[in-house]
Amino acid sequence: MRKTKHKLFTGAVCGLCALLLAANGGMVRKASAHARYCDDGYYEGSGTRVSTDYTIEYDSYVEHNEYYVYQAPSLHNGGTGATNCCSSTAGTNVIAFYDRYYTNLIEDFEPGMEYKGIYRYFPNIESVKIPALHTTLYNYMNVNVNYPGATEDDFKSGLKRYVNEQGYNVNYKSAHQNAKMVNLTKIQQMVNNNQVAVLCFSGYNFVYGFTVASTYRKVYQEAVDAGHMMMVYGYFTVDYYKNGRLFLTETYLQASMCNGLGDQGFIKMNDYGNIDDAFIVEIS
Repeated sequence: MRKTKHKLFTGAVCGLCALLLAANGGMVRKASAHARYCDDGYYEGSGTRVSTDYTIEYDSYVEHNEYYVYQAPSLHNGGTGATNCCSSTAGTNVIAFYDRYYTNLIEDFEPGMEYKGIYRYFPNIESVKIPALHTTLYNYMNVNVNYPGATEDDFKSGLKRYVNEQGYNVNYKSAHQNAKMVNLTKIQQMVNNNQVAVLCFSGYNFVYGFTVASTYRKVYQEAVDAGHMMMVYGYFTVDYYKNGRLFLTETYLQASMCNGLGDQGFIKMNDYGNIDDAFIVEIS
């Protein structure tokens, strides 16, 4: 996976979002039920972001990939030029994921194709259907109405409205455990059921990729002090050993970042940021 350049950035919307995040002494407190999630840019959204790359040295390691999902959409805003729209971008990714199974969620559209027995989602699809979907969700979710971004309730009600209009039902099932961790048992069930989840953050970390060698792993990560939503579709864990003994286990959720470039990567559990909520989106 590629290494992404990182730098410190403070966006113009930072003040409004920061009031809702209420950072304290370098730690981010849990946002209120009416928090606005508005970080979607690549050094263009709100908040402060800084590189937190690190290296783990070991004698050996074991990856547990039973719930690793190899394909999921990772779309941006469809070229609409919309800002502070991680909520509608997350919704766009969710709808594109499920359109594989519920074909008229996006009319006359195919989000990917099967190749060598594996269904592969197209990245950053330039079809006119994607900006149209994004714009509809942007309006249904009341993005940037009165304040930057949208609330969790805005996201859920806007997505429900769209899904219902296509003739389907939607249900939201909690997968939240605490501010640093999701319920992995529920994420396992989600993967087994071919479903995805959405996470709401007041501050978050994002891992762009890894360099893995025989005795070390370098993790390319950044920490962001902003409210954000992302789609999550799987996870994996890594056990690290020295002198024959387990000394560290790390868990990484697979995520579509729902940012300006449609990056795909990972969210490290028990690390920087607060998980305000995590819920599985069930469409039927």
